Amino acid sequence: MGYRSVVILGVNKKHQKDFKKIMEDIKSLGQTNPFEIFDEVEHTPFSPMKIYRGEYLKWYAEYPEVKAINSFIEDIVDEGKEPIHFQDDDDDGFMVCIGEDGALHGEIGNYYDYVGVYTTHEIFNENKN
Repeated sequence: MGYRSVVILGVNKKHQKDFKKIMEDIKSLGQTNPFEIFDEVEHTPFSPMKIYRGEYLKWYAEYPEVKAINSFIEDIVDEGKEPIHFQDDDDDGFMVCIGEDGALHGEIGNYYDYVGVYTTHEIFNENKN
């Protein structure tokens, strides 16, 4: 059981070698194979980012694999940098975490140029006369 999340990572193509090294290091821990929990998402070939999506993940900050990925994304992202335009070549990376309840519970970098997060609602047993 436990709280599950969709985790979407964006890593600039210039950081792919370092990202793959982090993923290999996580795999060597023997608990999780990150290459099996994150799928690369096909999107515009002109984007500077490779985007990865993991679904139904327990994304707890104390887990070693989560620490490693969060730390990597934090290290490559310049939080003070304002994006110049949509999908800027200088964007280094991002992460956004969406909980099973639809709550946005983690974000690093400028994900909003690459990922739309939408919230909706439903009133149960609404009388629609």
